[in-house]
Amino acid sequence: MRTDIFEAIFMEQKEKGEINYAAIGRKYNCDPRTVKRYFNARDENPTQRKPRVIHKVTEGFEEIITKKYLKYQAPAIAIFKLLKKKYKYKGSYTTIKSFIHDLKEEKINEATIRFETNPGLQCQIDWKESLTLISKNGEVFTINIFLSILGYSRLKYIELTLDKTQPTLFRCLTNAFKYFGGVPKELLFDNMKTVVDRSRTQFDKPVYNQTLYAFAKDAGFEPKSCIAFRPRTKGKVEVVAKIMNRLKVLNEEFETLEELIKLVNELMFEINNEIQETIQEKPIIRFQKEKEYLSSEPNYEILEAYYSKKPLSRKVPKDALICFRNNKYSVPPKYIGKIVTIKCEGNNLSIYYNENFVCSHMISDKSINYKPDHYKELATMTLKDSDLIKAVCENNLSIFDKL
Repeated sequence: MRTDIFEAIFMEQKEKGEINYAAIGRKYNCDPRTVKRYFNARDENPTQRKPRVIHKVTEGFEEIITKKYLKYQAPAIAIFKLLKKKYKYKGSYTTIKSFIHDLKEEKINEATIRFETNPGLQCQIDWKESLTLISKNGEVFTINIFLSILGYSRLKYIELTLDKTQPTLFRCLTNAFKYFGGVPKELLFDNMKTVVDRSRTQFDKPVYNQTLYAFAKDAGFEPKSCIAFRPRTKGKVEVVAKIMNRLKVLNEEFETLEELIKLVNELMFEINNEIQETIQEKPIIRFQKEKEYLSSEPNYEILEAYYSKKPLSRKVPKDALICFRNNKYSVPPKYIGKIVTIKCEGNNLSIYYNENFVCSHMISDKSINYKPDHYKELATMTLKDSDLIKAVCENNLSIFDKL
């Protein structure tokens, strides 16, 4: 478009208040109708100053910063040095720190749709950490409170602990299942180190700790993990964490740890018998509707082995297979009818009789785990023909491997 015609229109309108299309057309050698068209399009005058475009110093680096921070939880200083060294970033560390702060705030303040869970579906798990209380005698107690809440009824199980180790977590979960009288289908955890080896982010699924995963399988629940920086995903248990502030009134009101444990249990009874604002019902009453939807109670002896040093004991049945975590493992047939003990160390299952080592197995997902020698020895107790024994062992062991 011709800017000279736009300028002529502007000047004539400013000086005379009206436009002579024919005169401008003759002067600039164009049709008067063209001048009129330019006049009608004057709001699009290309001579007007265009808004200034400001380029951010982080432009082009946003994806890298976001991924390094949200996926891998890398600190701002490390991201800054990486960008400077490898990606020729020209900005300052403060700019990166500010970008990450805004990113975190954006994730925290992101809208979350409130939802209700079906009966027996979910239980949310968390800790109230490092709560300091002072006894009447001035003794300082730094405690943690294990928190759990059923999603439908809001029934809560809480427990005072002195640490947050994995065995302590397993003990508290086991006690929660006993209190509820069953197990929910899924447990929703924060990205605690005793649960996940790698946190869940918007980019990746979590990697669960193998011991936790085995515990979940034995207990009968599916572990779930929150996305990092999305605390409202587990909003119900966050509310329970705030309720624990009621314990602060107990400062200088108790004498011993045992008394404090008793007071925590009294608080649990109290909050389970209060009308819950969201559901307008007492959790203990609403739980009667939810209880029948929980899975049946697990084998507590198996769960207790995860946090106690007491070894598991098994009586060896006639098939010379003992049960561990719902799968079966063989022992030599000479131990049939005897009591053996089991010790689990990592992925290795060791079996003892009268504290003497018998055999070991690698923990497996297979239903039946026979050692060939054990099965052959068992077969010789009923079959005499060596060729038949060999054929039976080869055939049956191959079938067991596929189970």
